[in-house]
Amino acid sequence: MNQGVHTVDLLLWLLGDVKRVYAKSLTALHDIESEDTLVSTLEFANGAIGTIEAATSVFPGYDRRIEITGSEGTIIFEHDRIIRADLKKPSSLTLQPQPQDTNQSSSSPIVSDVTGHRRILEDFINAIRTGERPRCDGYEGRRSVRLVEAIYKSASLGEPVDLS
Repeated sequence: MNQGVHTVDLLLWLLGDVKRVYAKSLTALHDIESEDTLVSTLEFANGAIGTIEAATSVFPGYDRRIEITGSEGTIIFEHDRIIRADLKKPSSLTLQPQPQDTNQSSSSPIVSDVTGHRRILEDFINAIRTGERPRCDGYEGRRSVRLVEAIYKSASLGEPVDLS
């Protein structure tokens, strides 16, 4: 899952817990000890279904992309910004151009931009100093790890894995 774990964090935050997962992974391109290509189908506890496609084996590699589609519309996020919102009931949601991301993590197994990690560490240090709860605490992180472990287990077994 390499950099894909961050998308797992975001999916769980947006859509809630996953109850069942089915995955397939392989090392297609890079000479590394883990997968560089993974596809997973998720069944969420709320009845939604979703897919994760995580790969550093593709060219040229693109920003993280999340598409949420339902009966009331579709919203597309790329690298944490909304790039499109097609809603039955228009919203005051505004789309503003953002500078292009130069992070190459989408096509490389090497993490070259640690900006996001730095913000998390700064938040954690602030929580220690102030006694406040960090934005993403250990319990939230554990939810993501649990799902990633289930994804790996499913890929290894070649069958669905229940998380309930």
